[in-house]
This record gives sequence, C-alpha cells and structure tokens, in this order.
Amino acid sequence: MSELLTIEGQLPIGLVIDGVRYRNYVMREVNFADLLVLSDTPDDVHYGLAKIARTTTFVGLERSVTLDEFSGLHEDDGNEIMSARGRLVGKRKAAASEVLT
Repeated sequence: MSELLTIEGQLPIGLVIDGVRYRNYVMREVNFADLLVLSDTPDDVHYGLAKIARTTTFVGLERSVTLDEFSGLHEDDGNEIMSARGRLVGKRKAAASEVLT
C-alpha cells in the first residue's frame, strides 16, 4: 500500500455547517479508490471540485463534506484550498526525489 501524503491548514473564514464554523482541515493525496468513485462525474469542473472535496476533511466534523457545501466556500477559503493543493503536490515531488535507503 502506498503512503498518501497529507497537509494541514486553516481556512481564513471557514465552512459553516449546522451553525458550527470549521476552519482547520487536512488534505490528503488522491488514491485509486477516489478515482473509481469519481469516474462518472459529469465534467472536468465538477470532477476537480469533487476530487478536492473527497480528499479534504475538516477537524471536528464527524462526516464528509458534501460537494454542495464544499462548492459554497468563500473565495478566500477556496484560494487557501487551492494553495494547499499546490503545497501537497510540491510535498509529493520532494518526497519522490528523496533517495530511499
């Protein structure tokens, strides 16, 4: 089984669900099961959003975030999520370049 890298972060505004604001999140890399689940997503825009929503969990939230909830994030929060995605890709590149001994 491959090691999936994660990155933690905090949204500037946060996601409000049932009156509770969630700001701290953990994002992980996409695995093969994610790709299978998302294989019938209707278009590229929904696919990309669904992929990020599926791999991002919010600290303290006992369930997964729905696509509608995730797509309703404030622009500033969306920018943070996209920045985190870039940091996670960079972390994978750095890990891939390390020599395993």
